Amino acid sequence: MLKAWNWSAVQKVLPAGDFAVGVGHLVGGAFVAQLLTIAASPLLTRLYNPEDFGLLAAFTGALMLTNVVSRMRYEMAIPLSRSDLVAANVSALALLIAGLMSVIFSIALTFHEAWIYQYFRINGIEAVFWLFPVGVFFAGAYVVFSYWATRKRRFLSIAQARVQQSATTLVAQLASYGFGGVSLLVGYVAGHVVGFLSLSRILVNDASATKVSIAGMKRVACRYRRFPLFYGSGGLLNSAGQYITPLVFAISFGAVSTGLYALANRILLLPMGLVGNSVGQAFFPSAVDAYRLGQLRGSVESLHRHLCEFGLPPIFLMALAAPELFAFVFGEAWRQSGEYARWMAPWMYWQLVSSPLSTVFAVAEEQHRGLIFQASLFTLQCVAIAYGVYIADLFTAILILSCFSSLGYLLLLYLIFDTSGVRISLIVTSTLRAGAGSLFCAFPLILAEFVIEVSLTIYVMSIVLSLTLVGLRYFRLLRSISVKRGACE
Repeated sequence: MLKAWNWSAVQKVLPAGDFAVGVGHLVGGAFVAQLLTIAASPLLTRLYNPEDFGLLAAFTGALMLTNVVSRMRYEMAIPLSRSDLVAANVSALALLIAGLMSVIFSIALTFHEAWIYQYFRINGIEAVFWLFPVGVFFAGAYVVFSYWATRKRRFLSIAQARVQQSATTLVAQLASYGFGGVSLLVGYVAGHVVGFLSLSRILVNDASATKVSIAGMKRVACRYRRFPLFYGSGGLLNSAGQYITPLVFAISFGAVSTGLYALANRILLLPMGLVGNSVGQAFFPSAVDAYRLGQLRGSVESLHRHLCEFGLPPIFLMALAAPELFAFVFGEAWRQSGEYARWMAPWMYWQLVSSPLSTVFAVAEEQHRGLIFQASLFTLQCVAIAYGVYIADLFTAILILSCFSSLGYLLLLYLIFDTSGVRISLIVTSTLRAGAGSLFCAFPLILAEFVIEVSLTIYVMSIVLSLTLVGLRYFRLLRSISVKRGACE
């Protein structure tokens, strides 16, 4: 059914060109995947309690924390090589490392199961130990195959895999809800297995895959050793900063509070999953071509402007009305989660407009700059979390975490612009321009929130009107997306 998907509606609103079509496919797939997640979220929050989501947050945090190590970030070199055979050897090397890491974690969990259960004190965690090494391998392998598909510009296949992954996860979680929080974890891993199976055939059926050798893997391990050295270390710090947070919160504040934070984080990351990751993945091979032609600067400038204009409107609305939206959509028990989301919104905006561009470090072989950013961000996040835990106040911890993380991603933008030769002032001008449009879209909600007293019906109508204005703005922006073909194809 997915193979026969008609993507023409998405392609019609995007300009011609490999980059634009790739973005159209990836955004279309991400949109459908996120739409499924959004549609199922109100039901999931009523079938599962905050403690169950806390268990899921702790599990996914630990899994993603190890996911970078499971491949040593060699997959980043797959789109860079001029030779398919070299890229195939890199893919095989990354898969081999993922398999070895899965075995290592299986052995480690076998000997330390009792200690982990006693330390985390999360109900149900002992029942999911066996899922962890399985998740490590399939999550890592899925990423490897995704990068190979990116190299081949098989963006439609990636989009279909994302939809299949999301649908599988939600079906499994809804169908097995009677088993409690463990069902959330089983569904999460099952989604990665389906994504792995969907993309694996692209590499397996490629002629270069039959020529992979141990000698070839040794050569690429040496040739691209900067990736595990800098991207591996930096990726580990990034995962630690991002996914260690729910683990620390689970230990310090309990699974219920962690579940509230996890839902806020999950909803705020939807724009990143919809636009940021898709654009970043399509931009990577295009940036390689642009760099070889000496046109990387123009590509980065144009893409940054569009990311600002796409990212700010929903983040702006979330900062204004998140508590009421969370209570209305997910139930009154989740209002506090919306309060967290309100203050986390600036952090997510700066992440959205910077992360998709970070592949310029790999393209320019300036991986050490990525490590500088990751080390700085990790330090800032650790300070914020430690202070919040010290004063035993989750809200303060989240507030400081958002402020410090925003500073970290501003540093990332500076390093990206410096690497690609873009003017630093573009950060201010692009944000102000996007802010003006976002302010216009949010004007009905601003009136209802701060200026006049309105009934619940009028308030809901103001939200609907603001969302409609955002949708119209997005339609116009989609028509205008244009990274110069000469720089990106």
